[in-house]
Amino acid sequence: STYWLPQIYRDISFTYTDQGDYEKALEYIEKTIEVAEKEDAKAIIPEVSIRLAYILHKQGKNSAAEAKYNEVIDQAKAVGKLVLVVDAFQGLYKLYKSTSKKGEALSSYESYHQYYDSLLGEEKVKELSRLEVQFETEKKEQEIENLNQQATIQSLELDKKNQNLILLSILIFCLVLGLGVVY
Repeated sequence: STYWLPQIYRDISFTYTDQGDYEKALEYIEKTIEVAEKEDAKAIIPEVSIRLAYILHKQGKNSAAEAKYNEVIDQAKAVGKLVLVVDAFQGLYKLYKSTSKKGEALSSYESYHQYYDSLLGEEKVKELSRLEVQFETEKKEQEIENLNQQATIQSLELDKKNQNLILLSILIFCLVLGLGVVY
């Protein structure tokens, strides 16, 4: 699979968008979508579609931009990409705000915040899970270290007992030997 090709086209389109060269950006967005559909890399399509909506808005093609943002919202929800849902609602908010559609702007802004808060909640859950795993790992490592230290201490104590036993045995042997010599 050549999944890298749509990614390259996407990145080129983003660069042209950032430079304000919307015609070139549109050219590479179209290439990205075309290749992504052929290469079964459809997950990248909502990412470039949101740029397409942004460009359409910048070009004053507001109804097309609105339709594209709504399409991105549906696509992103379908694949579970909340980040793109958030970005699309933010784009709709800016679009409606610039066209003085206050009611739609407010609704988009509220949806933006609802999904943004949900996304933050997901991120917090992921971070808490990561921290929990890290804590449990460090706890297990500490337990292993403590067990190793206990084993070392026990080994040293056993060595000391063995040395004491050997010394005692030698002492008894010497006493028996000494008593045997005296008698």
